[in-house]
Amino acid sequence: MERTTLNNMKIIQSILNNKFPFPWVNLEFLPNSDGKHLEVYLRDDTDPIFGMIDMFNTLFLNSVDHIYVYNSNWWDFSLETWDIKSGKSDYTIDNQKSDDTRKYLKMLYENDIPLGFKGSCSCQNWEQFLLTILPCIVNHKAPYSPLFFFDNYDIFFYFHYSGSIGFYYKDSNRFIEKLIEHVTINYIIN
Repeated sequence: MERTTLNNMKIIQSILNNKFPFPWVNLEFLPNSDGKHLEVYLRDDTDPIFGMIDMFNTLFLNSVDHIYVYNSNWWDFSLETWDIKSGKSDYTIDNQKSDDTRKYLKMLYENDIPLGFKGSCSCQNWEQFLLTILPCIVNHKAPYSPLFFFDNYDIFFYFHYSGSIGFYYKDSNRFIEKLIEHVTINYIIN
């Protein structure tokens, strides 16, 4: 089986302190969070996957060492893992699932993410990780994005299938101000 790692480097790795760090966030319904929300759209959404990767790199390339990824259930990210006939989850990598879902499940297996894992991961290869999850989001295989949070700022973000990145933050600070200034110039804010 071909590995989804680069030079034997993992793409993601589960971390010990795997809780979502911000108590002001309502994980059940993000709009009820006690923070400010900003949605940033691509100016050209003809290729939303590569557009969002470019946006991520433009905004966060210098900060990736401080970004972690949270998911309430990594293995249930794709809708295709739910077997309607049996009423059970099916995490096998088979031809009944789309290429997007198979690639995602393969990443979880090869990066030793425990079955049923709920929590946070660090990312060692952002390009491969984004090339794995964004097709699932854009092609409607996943109903939601994982949450990306900073360990040094009170902000998190997610990707939306429409070609946007949504941000939530508690209070404005210099990092947020610079981020808003940058997105105002390069992207569309809603």
